[in-house]
Amino acid sequence: QISPYKFLGKGGGGKPKHVHVVPCPDTYRGEFRGEDAAERYAEAVHKACEGSEDGKVAAFFIESGMSVAGVVLPPQGYLRRCYDYVRAAGGVCVADEVQTGFGRFGSYFWGFEQQGVVPDIVTMGLI
Repeated sequence: QISPYKFLGKGGGGKPKHVHVVPCPDTYRGEFRGEDAAERYAEAVHKACEGSEDGKVAAFFIESGMSVAGVVLPPQGYLRRCYDYVRAAGGVCVADEVQTGFGRFGSYFWGFEQQGVVPDIVTMGLI
């Protein structure tokens, strides 16, 4: 219900009203590629938090390396900024490590460790 890949895909019901989608922080094919890419991509999360109906956020879900279309690693500092914005709005940060965790990022067991952050919740399997 919260995955654009699913709700915008064939048979999906469209984006639910309570879900906000932000751009993938892709520094290879995306809009922002310079040294300020993390800040500029995280600004979309900040705006989504500010634009919520009651100014509150329930949660921020993100794969530490987005892997639906290859692996997109967010620019350094992106998760830190996003987590700060979400927590300031009352939300929790959820690291989806189903495909990127368990040592798949080389010397890091969890993908989020590359960003130096600690999520509130880590998912390790989905139904």
